[in-house]
Amino acid sequence: MGMGVTIMSSFSMFSNPLMVCAVAAAAFYFCPENGFEIRVPRYVLQCIMGSGFLYGGYKIFFSKPASAVKSKFIYFSSKETMTAQTAREYKTDKMEMTTEHPCPKVVHPNDVLVRVCAASVNPIDHRIIAGHARPVFDQMRLQKGLPCGGAELPLVVGRDCSGVIEDVGSKVDKFKIGDEVFVAIGAEDTPGTFAEKVLVKDFMVAKKPSTVDHTKAACIPYVCTTTWGALVGRCGLGPKSTAGKRVLILAGTGGIGTFAIQLVKAWGGHVTTTCRTDGIDLVHKLGADDVIDYAKGTIEAALAERPKFDVILVTIDPRAIAPCQSALKKGGKLVTIVVPFIDNFRKHGMLLGRMVNALLKLRWKIEDFLYDRTTMISFNRPNGGALEAARKLIDDGKIRPVIQKTFPFEAANEALEYVKQGHARGKTVIVMPNAEKRHEGAKSEELISE
Repeated sequence: MGMGVTIMSSFSMFSNPLMVCAVAAAAFYFCPENGFEIRVPRYVLQCIMGSGFLYGGYKIFFSKPASAVKSKFIYFSSKETMTAQTAREYKTDKMEMTTEHPCPKVVHPNDVLVRVCAASVNPIDHRIIAGHARPVFDQMRLQKGLPCGGAELPLVVGRDCSGVIEDVGSKVDKFKIGDEVFVAIGAEDTPGTFAEKVLVKDFMVAKKPSTVDHTKAACIPYVCTTTWGALVGRCGLGPKSTAGKRVLILAGTGGIGTFAIQLVKAWGGHVTTTCRTDGIDLVHKLGADDVIDYAKGTIEAALAERPKFDVILVTIDPRAIAPCQSALKKGGKLVTIVVPFIDNFRKHGMLLGRMVNALLKLRWKIEDFLYDRTTMISFNRPNGGALEAARKLIDDGKIRPVIQKTFPFEAANEALEYVKQGHARGKTVIVMPNAEKRHEGAKSEELISE
């Protein structure tokens, strides 16, 4: 009976008609002639499948796709211009620096205008301008009233920054002009932070840590909100619930990994992480209790030798999800920030891609039920509260920014290419001309900012 209940309850997960089609098709395909143990007749599942496909087909062929939609609230009669790094088209790996980009202006009551001092480079930056999952981003922007369908071009790149507030909306009471802040925006939000100024909402913002400069502060926001959504939002970890728990964090030397290790250790958890041989010293300095050198064998073999984990954070190749699932304790939770969804959209198109993704989620649901575990997906969401918590931990010396290399604003394309190559040791930061003077390129022994 449990299997049937699990499959039937999965329908509530997929409000999208395409998800309904996929789930119904899977149920029909795997159902024995006499139905499941809850004795759902096969003809009932056939009816569900047929109805799902009819409804899904109607929505696919008769609903209108996101067309070019402009937003009057982004630049709103601004006559000023600014320097920005923009992508004029998708399917590119280069940005173009312009001095004539419209300068944003406060319009809404909760708007905050920030003069950018430094911004970090994240892997999602090159994926966005490469056009990965563009239809998905179009739908997300349409729902938020942002420019989409091509109206967002030229697109300012960048997901986070540290800077100084230049103006605020009428209902912003937590911040004032002149405050030093750091901020992370969503993957779909436009415009981005590789510019002299960026317009954001007050809930995305927090005061900058007082113990670090803008360059160091800029490497924190996006990895913080991503990690927070996964470990806190999805797995329930926190200052009072982490002590004594075994947590596995994949890719410990990357931007997410370096922050996540320190966050879990600050809350009293036991951290195991993975990295190459040359990164072992770094992750130990960050507080990792146990390190798996993936250059010396398979992750499956290494995990089989260790006690099971309460929580696992997957930050790399989605193919790592399956072996990590087997390393969970009973009742354990695996959360991944990398899923094959975007690749499935690119390989199969939006229609078939959604069906393939729905089947993947259904498989996880069934296997989780059978093995008493939970597999979850986490997407980045702006979260000023998470940044405020990180600010306190940084000022208390419990989390230290980890920077691998810095680039001047004019060399933003070099920074983007550097991050694209992978095997990061912390974050890469772009420094604006108005920020503190720094030497370009931090050396490995200087990775951890004291």
